[in-house]
This record gives sequence, C-alpha cells and structure tokens, in this order.
Amino acid sequence: MDTEELKQLFYKIRDTSFSDYAPHTKLIIKDLGETVGAISSPFADTIHINLELFRKHKQSKEEFIGLFAHELAHKVSYKKRSLWQRIALLWNYPFSLEKQKCVEQEADQIAIERGYAKELLLERKKQYQRFEKFANRMKQIKACYLTPEEIEATLEKQEDSF
Repeated sequence: MDTEELKQLFYKIRDTSFSDYAPHTKLIIKDLGETVGAISSPFADTIHINLELFRKHKQSKEEFIGLFAHELAHKVSYKKRSLWQRIALLWNYPFSLEKQKCVEQEADQIAIERGYAKELLLERKKQYQRFEKFANRMKQIKACYLTPEEIEATLEKQEDSF
C-alpha cells in the first residue's frame, strides 16, 4: 500500500469505528527504529507508525487494519482517564510490565469489542514475525499483549454467540 492509501484506510477506520473518542486523531509516519511499530500518544491526537518496518515485513491491508484498530483503541482508553491518570500512565509505563500489560490488553479488548478481532489476530501473528529476532521485545510482547491463541478463543466465543 502506498502512503496515501494507508492514510485513507486509517481515517476510514477512525471515522467509522472510533469517532466517539478519536475524531481528530492524525496518522504520522516516521522512523521509530527496528523494534517499535507504532505509538499512540496519551496527550496528543496522533498515532505514529513506522511504515518502513511494515513495508519491510510486507504488512497486508488486513494487518494494517488490526494495527490501526489497536492504536485507535488506546485513544478510547486514554480519553476515559483524567489528565493525572494519563501522566501517571506515561510515567509508569516504561518501568512496569504490569502497567504495560494492562494498557496493551485493554487496547486489544477495545479493538475486539469494536469488531476488529480477525484483523487484530492477523496483526498479532505478523507482530510475532516482525520481532522474532529481538528476544527482549518478543518477551515484552508475549507478556503484555493478548496472544494469538487468546484472540482466537475470543473469536470462537463471538462466532458461537451468533
């Protein structure tokens, strides 16, 4: 996908599924290094993505949808917190695996609740591939985010309820 198509996809997801909490969020494309795919700021209406990393790993449209849903779900979470709670989050996040787990799994759950379980599953599997050579990053991902198996179990429950 070229940059313009990617932005259109992002804004479509934002406007159709996250307009209640992220109506002004902008997508910013920049180099974030080898071990960071995307960052959602708790204070600014921005989401930064590392497009070169995703292109290197041949990210599909569906995987981008899962990524965008997860990052926009952070905006839902942040908007429910007070300024002081967001400051505490930003302060504690880098130092606390428990805080990271809480924040990342909450974003995963919100993305799933808003109908993006299949795309999130594809993105999570791709995330494992992207970072397989980075042992510390993989350890953090597996400890903090919902695993592909957990997302699949949620999908099965959703399908059983229909």
